Amino acid sequence: VLSATLARNGDRMRLTARLTEVSSGRVVWSSAYERATRQLPTLCGMVARDVAGAFVVEVRQDDAERLTNVRAVDPDVYEAFLKGRYYWNQRTPESLHAAVAHYETAIRLDPTYAPAYAALADCYNQLGTQMVGGGSPREWRPKAAEAAIRALQIDFGLAEAHATLGYVRHYDWEWEAAEQSFRRAIALNPSYPLARLWYANLLSARNRVDEALAQVNAALELDPLSPVVGTNVGWVYGNARRFDEAIAALRPVVER
Repeated sequence: VLSATLARNGDRMRLTARLTEVSSGRVVWSSAYERATRQLPTLCGMVARDVAGAFVVEVRQDDAERLTNVRAVDPDVYEAFLKGRYYWNQRTPESLHAAVAHYETAIRLDPTYAPAYAALADCYNQLGTQMVGGGSPREWRPKAAEAAIRALQIDFGLAEAHATLGYVRHYDWEWEAAEQSFRRAIALNPSYPLARLWYANLLSARNRVDEALAQVNAALELDPLSPVVGTNVGWVYGNARRFDEAIAALRPVVER
């Protein structure tokens, strides 16, 4: 288990991370990092690389580049971004509008921060989804596309922006363009569960059952406690008419 403590003092922070062997309670690796608070996003990559190094795990070249290319961000911008993600994950109309406000704050503070545009597009997509936001796709889907494209204009290598653009294209029935976007997102970041989740929904809609199940189960492996992921696993199994497996996937989501 990887655990950490983070202390912040003005514009400096100290992070102490440790890996513990669960069966024995033995700490098998630990390290401390002191950085400026604006370097918090880059610090995640540093920890990931060091953990891999401690276990002599070979990091693929594209993964290594992705970890090292994360830019430093003003702490207020990053805090607004994280608050937006928190509210977005609650998936209610009220929380989605709260998330929009936080992303707009992040963009106002730093108009060059691409992840905030991609996350804003995610909000617009959900606001235009009947089961979640309840709004009109005609109103919200073009806004989502515009925000996602703006993110890609700033950073074409941002997997989240490709994934959310794929979401727009899927529900505009642009099947091939949507699949290209999802595949591009997964190639850029194979560990981003929502790209695999949304791709699974596209594959399910196209009746490509085995491929859909492979993608949605990959998303579940990446984020096993997410209610959004768990719900969609049940959804894809249900669409495949594998109802017992759908029920088995949905029960723990309801319990949580």
